[in-house]
Amino acid sequence: MPSRGARKPVGTRRPPSYALVLGLAAAALALQSAPAEGTGGDGREQRAKARTVAVHSHFAEPSLSPDGLDCRPSSAEKSVEEVCKLHLIGPSTFTGTIHAKAALDYLAWPSGTKLKYTGTVLVRGSVAGCGVGSFVMDYPSGIVDQDEFDPATQSYPGRNPWVFRKGSGTGQLARLVSGSGMFTFRVYPLRGHDESDTFAEGDITGTLTCLAPHEPRARSH
Repeated sequence: MPSRGARKPVGTRRPPSYALVLGLAAAALALQSAPAEGTGGDGREQRAKARTVAVHSHFAEPSLSPDGLDCRPSSAEKSVEEVCKLHLIGPSTFTGTIHAKAALDYLAWPSGTKLKYTGTVLVRGSVAGCGVGSFVMDYPSGIVDQDEFDPATQSYPGRNPWVFRKGSGTGQLARLVSGSGMFTFRVYPLRGHDESDTFAEGDITGTLTCLAPHEPRARSH
């Protein structure tokens, strides 16, 4: 007979199973560690696939037009002298891997028997395997060697490295991420008296790397 004041049991509670507790804990951990959609298995965003293109192009340009002087003081051998650089602008045409019209912008100055220059090139056109748009090439250092005049072709050799300016791409070429190479060419000083003459021409070599276009995931049925 139950004692007075004692509560009548409503039902019998069973203690939770350890297997059930462990199962719930494992499920919670799995949810926390599962990658979000569009990310890799480690939770980081998947990197877009990159494509590196070997550049083999030819370029030709008429005579560049002078656009003023850039004169700045320069210290040399403890003396200060003013060095003036000629500002040159003009068009160029690229064919091959890079097929484009280009706008040149240089600063050039004499150095002994050599002509040195730096500048930029705005390229508008296409890059095989990367798309259509525009981008900028920087010329950190260029040289035309007047010591190596070729009387047979009446020309001087020249060369300059080029570097893709990061973030300069537009259109489909906004996917460009890096690039560098070399221009090798010859300058014909007796040409270039009108727009139909080729004042300089040569080859562009190097590489350009672009990201592949994003491909949406196929929906599972």
